[in-house]
Amino acid sequence: MSKTLYITDLDGTLLRPDQTVSPHTEEILNRFIDGGGLFSIATARNLTGLRMLDLGSIHWNCPLVMGSGVMLYDLAARKIIDCLNMPEDTVRQILHVCGEYGKTPMLFQAKGDQVQVTTEGASSPGEKAFIEKRNARFPGCIEFVPAYAPQGGAFYFSMQDTREKLEALAIRLDEFPGISYTLYRDNYMENNWYVEIFHRKAGKDKGMLRLKHRVGADRVVAFGDNLNDLPLLEAADVGCVVANGIQGAKDKADVIIGSNLEDGVARYIEQMELKSC
Repeated sequence: MSKTLYITDLDGTLLRPDQTVSPHTEEILNRFIDGGGLFSIATARNLTGLRMLDLGSIHWNCPLVMGSGVMLYDLAARKIIDCLNMPEDTVRQILHVCGEYGKTPMLFQAKGDQVQVTTEGASSPGEKAFIEKRNARFPGCIEFVPAYAPQGGAFYFSMQDTREKLEALAIRLDEFPGISYTLYRDNYMENNWYVEIFHRKAGKDKGMLRLKHRVGADRVVAFGDNLNDLPLLEAADVGCVVANGIQGAKDKADVIIGSNLEDGVARYIEQMELKSC
């Protein structure tokens, strides 16, 4: 009997616009998981971003794909299972290029099973709001430093700004063969975009494949809504995009499902896996 891994993006896909999971979605997912179904997430969020959400009532039975595939994380054990690190020289070079464009990215480094996030300062309104919100909830979780300390390397960079500013920076990132990056629109702030940089062997698609191998799944059904979900959707056996997703994602979808306000992800799983039980 084949084993299917269902894996979903969070923001704009599983989460409602207020960044919560509906009680109905929670009930369906827990029924599916408790019956032996495989369910996980593939998100650009890192551990601090995950802590901002109330996901503890979901009965997670698989590691989570975090940081756009950089990390597999066991939420129940609070343990980093694996993490793809960029070497120190690469990190220093990327910081130099970012500085040429007036950007001071958030730099993510693994310290045991914890993540340290540092920045020399917010360089856009989106970054300022992002940092203030997280530090208000978890004081000091994003630390302002006078100078970056990239010793030991890092696994992630994150920046926010207008699309035009970040596209110019992204062109320079193509000079680095050892890294990958995503450029995508913010789900929550108008005219705000993200650039996120990570190891070339990472990516939501590659993180999903590592997880698929780890849990022994035969096939994958993936859910997304945005441009940074495209590799995940294309690598899955079935790629589903929620009705509220951007057109560029819908154009690549195998299936269009209900929106994030309509429990689209959970209802699709229910239809495929639970209605026939």
